[in-house]
Parts: sequence; structure tokens; C-alpha cells
Amino acid sequence: MARHKEDLTVLTKYFKLLKETKTCVRLECREDNGSFTTMYLKKDELKAAGIDPAKGVTIHIEQTKEDSTHA
Repeated sequence: MARHKEDLTVLTKYFKLLKETKTCVRLECREDNGSFTTMYLKKDELKAAGIDPAKGVTIHIEQTKEDSTHA
């Protein structure tokens, strides 16, 4: 799902918990057309943020601004 926010295109993906390891969680987003995206996140980072991966995770993706120091 794409939406526009202040002239920026934002892609939103909804991930479900697929598998857990000792230190990571594996989340997957399946599309209606059969394609899927897999994401691995560290359990300790999710816990520190107060996010329960069993409830699902929503990711908002947008283009990095040219003046960003994170690029």
C-alpha cells in the first residue's frame, strides 16, 4: 500500500511473525500476487522498543532525504 505524505511517497507493509531463534525473529509480509518480503529483527531491540512481534509489525518505508546523514 502506497500513500503520499507531504509530497513523499510512503510504502506501508504489514509483517506477521513466522519464526523465532534465540536472538532474532523472522517476520514475513505476503502480497496478494504471491510475492513476499522477509525481515529479520533482533529480539532485544524489539523488547527495548516495547514491540511484541507476535502481534505483527507495520513498516513505513520512504525515500531517504538528500540531506540525511543516515544514507
